[in-house]
Amino acid sequence: MAQGDNQGLAITLLGKQHMIACPKGKEDELLAAANRLNDELNEFKQRAHTKSDDKVLLMVALNLCHELLSADAQHTKQMNQLIVKLLSAVE
Repeated sequence: MAQGDNQGLAITLLGKQHMIACPKGKEDELLAAANRLNDELNEFKQRAHTKSDDKVLLMVALNLCHELLSADAQHTKQMNQLIVKLLSAVE
């Protein structure tokens, strides 16, 4: 990707604004991701009653990675089941 294909986009996480490089045309997706992350961060911070933003960021990152891995495993399982059904139908 050429350097000219990126632009700066301001996002806010835990009340702090950050400038993030973003490919042109992907601004809405990045803003949606930032909003989801900010919601998760604020919710976790309220539940955990912690003042450490670093700990909140770490725990939310781990939780989101766990969700992603679980969803990936579930999709893989579903795809394998569909492949078995298709192969059974062909035989």
